[in-house]
Amino acid sequence: MSKFKSFTKEMRKRLGTDVKGFTLIEVIVVLVILAILMAIAIPNVLGYINKAKGTENELNARNVFMAAQVETAEILKTNPSVTATNFVADSNKHLKSICNLANIDYVDGQITVVEDDVTTTENAKNTPKIVIVIEDSAISGVQYVPAQTQATPEDQAKIVNYHSDGSINYGTKFAEQ
Repeated sequence: MSKFKSFTKEMRKRLGTDVKGFTLIEVIVVLVILAILMAIAIPNVLGYINKAKGTENELNARNVFMAAQVETAEILKTNPSVTATNFVADSNKHLKSICNLANIDYVDGQITVVEDDVTTTENAKNTPKIVIVIEDSAISGVQYVPAQTQATPEDQAKIVNYHSDGSINYGTKFAEQ
């Protein structure tokens, strides 16, 4: 019996002083706290990502607008009035130049130049679609339709209309505010 007493005495001694590790309750509490933090953080991060994509679209529209203005000045050197035909002439030389200035890849048919107000009809491409609007021999604005834009309301809100006065509106119709 003395062996049993000495064994239990030894076990109590070890359990009382050398206990290492976490209890199940402590681990569960930590996991619950982490889950709550993730539930708060994930929607915020997704919101920041969506906001950054919207800002990228605005910057692309602004860059194309400024590049189109530079190219308009080049065209005006030889032709006193700018038209859509001037932009499309010379095997899309001007359109390629606009893409280079705006730091975007040129894809044939990606840029459309129109002489008046425009409604976007061609969506759902693998490349962005850019519409440059010319009114009274001047660039009045640029419409930027991001790649993979569909006809859903959420995607339509990604379409950026950049106006010559620096204002921006979103949607399918390019119109002065």
